[in-house]
Amino acid sequence: MADYRRDPSGGWLAALRADALLVLPADRADDLVGLWPALGAADAAAVVLDRLTAGGVTSAPGFALVVRERGSVRVVARGPLTVEVGADTVSGAGVSTWSERAFDGAPDVRVTVAGDSADAAGPVLPIVEGVVAASVVDWPGAAARTAAPEVAAPEPAESEPASPEPAAPEVAAPEPAESEPASPEPAAPGPAAPPPTVRIEPVPATSQRAADVPDERTMVPDEDTVVGFSRTERPRIEVSSGDTTIVPPPGLTDAPVLGDHDGLTVAAADIRQLREARDADRAAAVAAQPPRSGRADDRLALRMPDGSFEPITGELLLGRAPAIGRVTGSRVPRPVVVGAGDPDISRTHLRVAVEGGTAVVTDLESRNGTHVVAPGQPPMRLRPSEPTPVLPETVIDLGGGWSIQVVVR
Repeated sequence: MADYRRDPSGGWLAALRADALLVLPADRADDLVGLWPALGAADAAAVVLDRLTAGGVTSAPGFALVVRERGSVRVVARGPLTVEVGADTVSGAGVSTWSERAFDGAPDVRVTVAGDSADAAGPVLPIVEGVVAASVVDWPGAAARTAAPEVAAPEPAESEPASPEPAAPEVAAPEPAESEPASPEPAAPGPAAPPPTVRIEPVPATSQRAADVPDERTMVPDEDTVVGFSRTERPRIEVSSGDTTIVPPPGLTDAPVLGDHDGLTVAAADIRQLREARDADRAAAVAAQPPRSGRADDRLALRMPDGSFEPITGELLLGRAPAIGRVTGSRVPRPVVVGAGDPDISRTHLRVAVEGGTAVVTDLESRNGTHVVAPGQPPMRLRPSEPTPVLPETVIDLGGGWSIQVVVR
């Protein structure tokens, strides 16, 4: 449910349905009636933008569109409207196309027509779903919509056990149960039954020694287990009469003994040395790799014909009057006008996006086609509707003397 302030002049209409809110001038009521079924659809943003820009971006009316998607909120504003999303503001004033932003979560949303404010006179009225003449619309997020049931639910639960009569048996019941095992009197008849006995038997020395030897030999890979012997010449372990004997390989029976180490047992120090040496080799290999630079796709941009730069963030649609409805998907592309009024440039001519850190261009079945000129390569004509990756410094020729260039800034 949302709240709104009535517009006394009746100049603006607000339509709320399902997860979409649309504010339009009252003289575009026909568009609002035609878009009412689409406000409940999954692709509400694409359908609304396609209809409002059918005659070109310049002929589109001022509007505000808020669509609550799964885990995010998409806001589009054009003309004298302001949309407040939490602590952020999206304004459509002074923009030739429209302003568009996406926010995570389900924050509170307020749509205000220029010249009006929350302090304006007039009552605040509720609306669940429908069309009203409004100048300010407050659409709370999911947290505000679910706050009432969470507070109201505990009240009856707390008041019911508050009565003294039912509370008495609940408190008195546990006391006898806890006091019975704690008091010494009920424990008196206990000695009549003999207490359970636990028998502990010593583990034979053979099993202890046999268990210790495999643990020492499996702590590291097989080739690093016994130091100083090859795979074919290793000591043999013999267990007899509870004793464990390590028999050295032939030819090494007279091996010198250094200190208290017999040269045949793998000690913890040996294992640590092996691991430290292996870790040192791995660290040296990592340090030898060249340092990685920043992601190139965060700095890719288009150098426009007037010398300005357009960052390639999200998906861009280029043309003399780009129509957003031609591209499907949950994220609305950003239109960029190139060659306005030039019939050689199609209305929706080219798509530019970043995929896997590389700029990808797609000719959208334009009238005169699109050519790309990579550094040191001859010109190549793009196949319609076929995404083509391009390198930085590539020049994209749209025809009619209009060209752009992919650069890294």
